[in-house]
Amino acid sequence: MFLGATLFRRQNVGGGSIQFEEARFDKATRTGITFKAGSLPSRTRGLNRLGYIQEISVEENAALREAAYFGFMTSSPEESFADAKNALEKQGSEGLKYTAINGVNNAGRARSASHHWIFPSEYDWSRCDSLVETARKKTGSADPQWRQLNASAGATPATFLNTVLQAVRAPATKSEATYVFGEKRYQLATEKSPESNGVTKLKGEILNESTGRKTNFSVWFKTGDNLPLRIEFQPKSYLRLTFEAVGG
Repeated sequence: MFLGATLFRRQNVGGGSIQFEEARFDKATRTGITFKAGSLPSRTRGLNRLGYIQEISVEENAALREAAYFGFMTSSPEESFADAKNALEKQGSEGLKYTAINGVNNAGRARSASHHWIFPSEYDWSRCDSLVETARKKTGSADPQWRQLNASAGATPATFLNTVLQAVRAPATKSEATYVFGEKRYQLATEKSPESNGVTKLKGEILNESTGRKTNFSVWFKTGDNLPLRIEFQPKSYLRLTFEAVGG
């Protein structure tokens, strides 16, 4: 993983992983996508950030029938480079705040529940799998406060990773779609352009319908491949993350 900012640029500050699985049965297709990423505090001046998301969707007759997701990430409210620097200086060893979410989307509605936990600061990218297991157990034993967002025309609301996958696979150069995460709707606009050696670049812009905030990302992939070669993502104005595939 590569982390970049206007005033700070460093390579090998953490890692990321994507897992993809797809199974077909009768008229339905089940797709699972898992993405996780995090920093190594020893390489980021002590900054510890970690995130995980897993989506499972079922399509039938080329239409989304149902979808479910679970994820968590370190709480990171910083909006500027100065805020991030201040958070780094104040980061202690008493534990880190995480926000977890699980959701289920089906015909006409999207249900989700959020949870807030504090986990030991010893958890970082090197112990991500252990934290995933801990977070699942803790979330599974909690009493969820479900919230619901209704969808128009009885359609099943899409999820983010699956929406990106559909854009990658679509024959059209440009695409527009709406997906739901938690209680919010997002618009995703993408555009693909060919590069050398059979590689295609997909540029995406995410619009939060509630706040109007836009987030940009890019994905490079080879035609027919489900796993990307490279991902660039800018979650904050001062922060750009780059993930590049490694052989293995």
